[in-house]
Amino acid sequence: MTKITKELLLRKGNPQCATLGEVKKINISKLQLRTEDLDPGLFSQMKKLEELDLSENLLTEIPNNISLPNLRVLNCAANQLEDVTSLQQFQKLEELSFEDNLYMTISDNYKMMFLLQNLHRLNGKDVTSTANHVRFVNSRELASRVTAYWQKNYKSKAESPETVKAVEKEFVKSAVKQVKYGPNSLSDFTKWRVKMIATEFIASLLKPEKKISLDVEGEEDDRNSAISEGSDSVKKKDRSQLEKSSSLVTCGSKKNKDTAFITLDESPRKKKRLQSSYSFTSMGVNPCNPPQVPNIATHVLLQDCNLVPRLKSEHLQCKKSTGSSTSELKKAPAKETSASSPKVSMRIKAMKGRDGKEAQPREALRNGKDQPNKLTADAEKSKQGVTLQPLHFLQCHSKENNPEDFKTALWSCAFEPFLSHNPDKNCGSTSSQTAPATVATCGGDSVCLIDCETGKVLKKYKITGEELFSLAWTTLTMITSEGQKRKFNVLAVAGRKGIVKLIHTRANICYGEIKAHKKPISTICFSPKQETFLFTGSYDEKIILWDIGVPDCDYTFRVRQLLVLEAGSTTLRIVPVPINPDWYLLTACEDGCYAWDINLNKQQGKRSFDLEFQFPVFQKENEETDFHIVDGLCFLNDDVVASKSCLQGSIYLWSWSKTLESRRKKQSKKVNAVILAELEWARTDVPYIQIACSSDMNCILCGDNTGAVWIYDVGNLEDAVSSGKLITPTKILKWPTPKVKGQGDVSGAVINNLCVDSKFIYLVTLTDKNIVIIWKRT
Repeated sequence: MTKITKELLLRKGNPQCATLGEVKKINISKLQLRTEDLDPGLFSQMKKLEELDLSENLLTEIPNNISLPNLRVLNCAANQLEDVTSLQQFQKLEELSFEDNLYMTISDNYKMMFLLQNLHRLNGKDVTSTANHVRFVNSRELASRVTAYWQKNYKSKAESPETVKAVEKEFVKSAVKQVKYGPNSLSDFTKWRVKMIATEFIASLLKPEKKISLDVEGEEDDRNSAISEGSDSVKKKDRSQLEKSSSLVTCGSKKNKDTAFITLDESPRKKKRLQSSYSFTSMGVNPCNPPQVPNIATHVLLQDCNLVPRLKSEHLQCKKSTGSSTSELKKAPAKETSASSPKVSMRIKAMKGRDGKEAQPREALRNGKDQPNKLTADAEKSKQGVTLQPLHFLQCHSKENNPEDFKTALWSCAFEPFLSHNPDKNCGSTSSQTAPATVATCGGDSVCLIDCETGKVLKKYKITGEELFSLAWTTLTMITSEGQKRKFNVLAVAGRKGIVKLIHTRANICYGEIKAHKKPISTICFSPKQETFLFTGSYDEKIILWDIGVPDCDYTFRVRQLLVLEAGSTTLRIVPVPINPDWYLLTACEDGCYAWDINLNKQQGKRSFDLEFQFPVFQKENEETDFHIVDGLCFLNDDVVASKSCLQGSIYLWSWSKTLESRRKKQSKKVNAVILAELEWARTDVPYIQIACSSDMNCILCGDNTGAVWIYDVGNLEDAVSSGKLITPTKILKWPTPKVKGQGDVSGAVINNLCVDSKFIYLVTLTDKNIVIIWKRT
């Protein structure tokens, strides 16, 4: 990679001169330049520059503060551009080329023709006629349709400036969804323009003196002619179906009728998640260059209680801990609904609602009498260990962006893998991260990508009618049209519909879906060794191994089903065994913990489990309690497994290798887990609280029902084992008691899931109250 300096620009510039102010033409192609290499200070000195060649570099965008007032010709072909709207700063641009940028679509061509009024040649073709059509005929037609839509649906509701202002947001969102024009391949461009026109239309009503003028004399006034794609058409095979289902969040949404819910049966987790009544929004599709996620979608809580300038919505602030025990935090009583499943009834006989009916398992357990969290003196003194402070609180999964939504439960989170540039393998990095500090979270009908340091929601995707339960990352290597290898991250998300969505987050596109199960998907996991192998666990009591393939430059990919595992109950967690991920899979299920032989060299088809692990707590079962619901599972290292059962009140650490060895001696499917240690944990009835591990820090983390996070330093595991006593937590992070401005404190929430980055700089916790908490190590 070449560093841009004044000397380099003078050497590459034409004519040869002593100052940058005299350069009129410059070629800095094929230098492996990245966006951050384009120094606005240097480029802004070239006031007379007319031609600039940036082709065949690694640019993801053109900075929007480069002042080149006389630029007429720009070549940025063969880069990694994701958005070209920043090019509107070059208003004298006459010729532009951005071919061979993987993420560019035909909609980007039309955006450029509209934004650059002097553009005549685009990607080597004369677009004068098409550009005039886009700027005038298309704009007039869209303006006419937006006006007609207002007259039909909103005029009677808004007869004064106050009422116009009240329906402004609703109208803009609805217009983006409802106003159609042109071919489907240009729907992204059409929505982009409709939003712009609708916003200007409202402004004209609020300020009558400011008229919208879209008519231009001498131009063709063919209001019925559609935009022709012509030779600029780009084939995107999978996007037409994408437009019908899932999309990026834009400002265009309108409330739809509630979708029919899948019949509820055996699973407690299913009853908790699926019986709630949601109304979902239909969002506009924006495959490659969506507008930035609207700030109103995120409500932020900050430790210093200061307002965030970019947010106008109601915010939360963090109230300093009073030093009281987390068990003293008040909780609102949960709603009660009947549970019809015999299997569920057996497991929660003692957990009745106040009306005498059996409640949903998770809600019923919360209504049950929680035993106080018994903290030992060592834990209260917070032994020396990891120190974390709450950095950000985010309320970013609200239904319909409602700041008062504290009911949407958040279920899964994972840090984005870090991509490093590897010139030896000719694999370009598509990530601008300097550290793996971007976390994905899901809950409700949305998935968010959050920058942990700034607390900013970088991207937010909504899937209409969906309720998301699980997500997972993988890194694939795509072969570009030029035959070059290129790494990129793919985020898989799944939930109630039983469909896995595959999202290329860097390109802002959901490029495909897998109809994996007929019932909701509870958990998904990628193989750490085979990057295209995806495991999906479902309420249909099956685990399926898929090969999702690698998409080509047109996002065409092939999916294969490789293996079906008959689980016998709902799978809650899937974890490949680190020392041999191609041979063994570990699962936590509603009726136990199992190991599976997943060797693909054996006969394919359906398989049953290979091992069923027995734990000491199972011996304490009676008619009213069932400890077989294993709801937490992870590997601390290649051998040590951390797991816990519902109602157990502790976490087991056990050895995979020693347990496997003991089985070989008995030749039985049922095998006693070789327990290494037992960690003291919360005495709570709330199930489905996940465990997380940090191998580098030798730490195990688990939330609880009061919003606290229990952290265990197990670096000296041998000393703890020899003592034979429960290992007390090294530290307990108590619920920080965030405060809603004007509403009061938010009481302790259930920590459903949590994750840490590879260096344990950030800890992310998800709650059942629609709050994401980002902690930072100090």
